[in-house]
Amino acid sequence: MAQVAILACGALAREIRHVAQERGWDVDIHILPARLHNDPRAIVRAVEEELENLSPRYQRVIVAYGDCGTGGALDRVLERFPNARRLPGPHCYAIYGGKAYEEQMEKRPGTFFLTDFLARGFRGLVWKGLGLDRYPSLRDVYFQHYTDVVWLAQEEDPKTRARAEEAARLLGLPLTVIPTGYDALAEQIEALFPTAPSASPQEKEEEPKGQHRGGGSQEEVPEPIPPRLPDHHVQRVGQGGEEAAGAAEDHGQGQDVRG
Repeated sequence: MAQVAILACGALAREIRHVAQERGWDVDIHILPARLHNDPRAIVRAVEEELENLSPRYQRVIVAYGDCGTGGALDRVLERFPNARRLPGPHCYAIYGGKAYEEQMEKRPGTFFLTDFLARGFRGLVWKGLGLDRYPSLRDVYFQHYTDVVWLAQEEDPKTRARAEEAARLLGLPLTVIPTGYDALAEQIEALFPTAPSASPQEKEEEPKGQHRGGGSQEEVPEPIPPRLPDHHVQRVGQGGEEAAGAAEDHGQGQDVRG
């Protein structure tokens, strides 16, 4: 069995799988559903429950979350588990963007950030999910404080670029693309390894007790709702996998969350 486990938010699952395979990490990946962002307290409870299970089994458990709106409660849980470490920063935008994110927030605090994950689900899970397809005038209420859209691009593929451009057009805001790749995420994870990582990731999906996800392995698709400024998005998270994002765009399914 691997000596290192990564307990990952579903919003980072695809990217963590990618870097684990690319870099040959010998890790077990445990995935919690991104819809836990509906309530930051749910993140704290779920992470605590999983750490009770994982901490005795691994030399190190890397918790792939930022603070995620928990107000320090997540860190207080981690203090009870000496072998657990979480990623630095308040949320995934800072994790991906690093210094570029900080500079953008300093220059343009009214920036609405997209990751690849958020860009792919924007139309169905933000636009329709907020009812803006039916009540377009609400756009200027929900997003009145925003001045820019920045896509923190993990992969600059044409399909995701088109989604990011569409999101900016729907919001009536200029789009800036900041390529981030996967390096910042990978390096922050590697910094938490007790020893140099190597070889062959295994993945294990986890659900908090009392929850069940049917239909096989899926990734959650998040969707921002009217965010609070200046330092953090309030988000929505939809149910369903990466492969279901296109269908979600047509039907606007989702749940409210705080990211």
